[in-house]
This record gives sequence, C-alpha cells and structure tokens, in this order.
Amino acid sequence: KRGVNNRIGFFLHIPFPTPEIFNALPPHDELLEQLCDFDLLGFQTENDRLAFLDSLSSQTRVTTRSGKQHIAWGKDFQTEVYPIGIEPDEIALQ
Repeated sequence: KRGVNNRIGFFLHIPFPTPEIFNALPPHDELLEQLCDFDLLGFQTENDRLAFLDSLSSQTRVTTRSGKQHIAWGKDFQTEVYPIGIEPDEIALQ
C-alpha cells in the first residue's frame, strides 16, 4: 500500500489448527486473508501446511500452480515446509 515492493515471509512456529478449530475463531476469515499478503508462508510440517490450505479453501477460492504456488483473494503467495528443531546429539555433547 505504501509503494514498498520487498518480498516478505512469515513462519508459523506452532502447529496450524485443523479447519474446524481455526474457523471457530471470530476473526478467522480476516486472518486468512491477511496471511495471504505474505509472499512466502512457512510451516513446520506438511500437515500444518495442508491444514492452512484446507482452512483457506473453506473461505475462498484457491488456485494452486506448480504445487506450492497459490492465489487467493487475488494475492500470489507460496507455501513451504521448514521443519526446525534442535540437534539432540549436538546438545548431548555440550
């Protein structure tokens, strides 16, 4: 809106709820539309990514191109899985 063209991403560090739970939140539709403002949405697991897309498709039409490229509400964005965690063996050595 302010003429900035930088790409921006968002990573969810907690599990994304199932559509049944997420859609019970009062502002769920606004949250979903605002998440689509990001160029890249990262999730911990494939199940989290799919739960987001299921919630999204229950609210609006979602077009998916080349697997993880999507369009919703006229906004282009990508979803990816980035599992993060600790390295237990490295921690044990410290």
